[in-house]
Amino acid sequence: MIAPSVNLLLGLFGCSTSSPDPSQADPTPQSQPVTIEFGQLIAPVQNPVSVQDFSLHYPYLLNLPLPNQGEVVGLLNLVQAPCESCWSTTSLAQCAIELPADCSNLPTLVSTAIQDYEKGSASLRVSLTYTDIWVPPGDDVNVDVVLWVSPAAPLLQESLLLLDALSTINPNRTFSVSVFSREGKDDESAVAASLAAGKQGLQISYLKSLMAQSSRNSNESLAAAARSTQGLNFDKWESVLEEFSEDVEYLSTEANSKGVRSSPTWFVDGYRMRGFQSQDALQRLITQRFPLPDNTSIQ
Repeated sequence: MIAPSVNLLLGLFGCSTSSPDPSQADPTPQSQPVTIEFGQLIAPVQNPVSVQDFSLHYPYLLNLPLPNQGEVVGLLNLVQAPCESCWSTTSLAQCAIELPADCSNLPTLVSTAIQDYEKGSASLRVSLTYTDIWVPPGDDVNVDVVLWVSPAAPLLQESLLLLDALSTINPNRTFSVSVFSREGKDDESAVAASLAAGKQGLQISYLKSLMAQSSRNSNESLAAAARSTQGLNFDKWESVLEEFSEDVEYLSTEANSKGVRSSPTWFVDGYRMRGFQSQDALQRLITQRFPLPDNTSIQ
């Protein structure tokens, strides 16, 4: 996640007349890039990629005016790499040049970043300030906001309430919930039960019923949640449980491919936000990604 003061740090790349705060500088040069947490700002930058080197790999960058080229590459030099093979040691700009095998979507990501910038530098800044990376939408291409949750994880209730609030505020946007099984957690049965309810179009209603149970893993609790879900045909739900048990591994693989490693994880127009988010942060990104017409306002 880019810190709000990123405009000051762009001076490192000749993209701004501002200078970085000397008190923030590391007095001891690092011989190796430091290990950082996912989503953090990289500072000081280790061997930033130049506009010339970056444009050799992504020549459409040269379609921007020269100062704008520098600002885009400067921003990408400050963002942590999104791929598991390089996220702890290098920037997004460097990773985009190296193109490791587990980052096949990097060219698309860079193209999207430049398209965002062409809408105005603030557009790219907001996207990068509130998210950790852009992920190709895949099967969710026609859905504006996707919430990934594990049915047995904490914060399920808070996440679903937040989804309700956002869908009320943004009636013209599409929202969906995807479920997955967390690695090392005993929640496969809860995922299958949720998918079985989804076959009747009642996945979210079932998840809300599941929240009222003392346990979200036991067969008794899963069945009790099904019986208390209004409109759910229990016999049909029970008859397809085994069928959907086979889909749990597939969904976990899909979640992993999108970098979903915590519950909840949000996607807004493909931009990923890990962990529980405030309504203000999510709404800010929704508004930025889907601007309202000039004659429309949110009450």
